[in-house]
Amino acid sequence: MWAGINTWSLGTSMIAGEIKQANKIKTWLISNVLGAIVVGVLFAITAQLYLSSVGEKFVYAAT
Repeated sequence: MWAGINTWSLGTSMIAGEIKQANKIKTWLISNVLGAIVVGVLFAITAQLYLSSVGEKFVYAAT
């Protein structure tokens, strides 16, 4: 989600003429994509740990 918001803000900045160097944009996009991947992986690991520890109890309680 953050990557999408940042990409949108980058697009509006480009339209406004604030960013003029292509190299900066490439580096910026790469760092955003990598950041989004890292956050996604951390979230997946957290969700997996949560479900494996707490989720089973909820399943047993529901049944």
